[in-house]
Amino acid sequence: MTGHYKPIEQALERAASAEPLLVALDFDGTLAPLVDVPDDARMTKAARAAVEALASAPETTLALVSGRGLANLREVSAADPRWWLIGSHGVELEGPADGGVVRVPTADPMERQAVWDAFVAIADAFPGAWVETKPWGAALHTRSLPAAQEDDIRHRARAAAASFGDALTTRLGHGIIECSLQSQNKGDGIEALRELLHPETTLFIGDDLTDEDAQAVLGPGDVGIRCGEGESVAPYFLADVDAVADFLASLAARRSG
Repeated sequence: MTGHYKPIEQALERAASAEPLLVALDFDGTLAPLVDVPDDARMTKAARAAVEALASAPETTLALVSGRGLANLREVSAADPRWWLIGSHGVELEGPADGGVVRVPTADPMERQAVWDAFVAIADAFPGAWVETKPWGAALHTRSLPAAQEDDIRHRARAAAASFGDALTTRLGHGIIECSLQSQNKGDGIEALRELLHPETTLFIGDDLTDEDAQAVLGPGDVGIRCGEGESVAPYFLADVDAVADFLASLAARRSG
């Protein structure tokens, strides 16, 4: 891909030489292909092998960063106990080894139920749309709808979110609109993890609008990579999930060399 992106070899060189290195990776669309049913998402075999190899490499920490709730992310990723997990767009942070929770705030159950009910009422009017309930809000899935209907349902979802005032944070993604009772984003999650680990370099790869929050907190010594087409502040680009797996495998080989 042309444009402002730099040669990916420069990203590999920078990440391979960092000591220590934090490798933070989005899950859906980056390690796992996008699917209509989120619970069916799984890493490709190549991606799985690459992240496991990275977790075994010297001076290397592996983290998954997702909009999924922590429990769901742990399940669909079949999380290795060596990995850090950042769930719910940076709200939840879990350390490795036996699932030791570092930070999991609480949400008011009545407020959360009100958000769930509002989104379910909207989805019921659009066959094919459905609601994924999350610890901090709800995600309205619209991928199977025609474009005209998707515009309409997103308008209604925004109106419903506005009725909660400043209590909700709204995010758009691939075939999804989410509302959360927490305002943290993936960048906040990465910042919290870096405060604990103090890496020399952070590598982040993501494919969606919500991943731009993570790209934005990276500094000049870090490595930000966009997976797939779309505007990004990341200086590097990989075409798809398979290209990400190949890149991570090369990085693991260099760091274990």
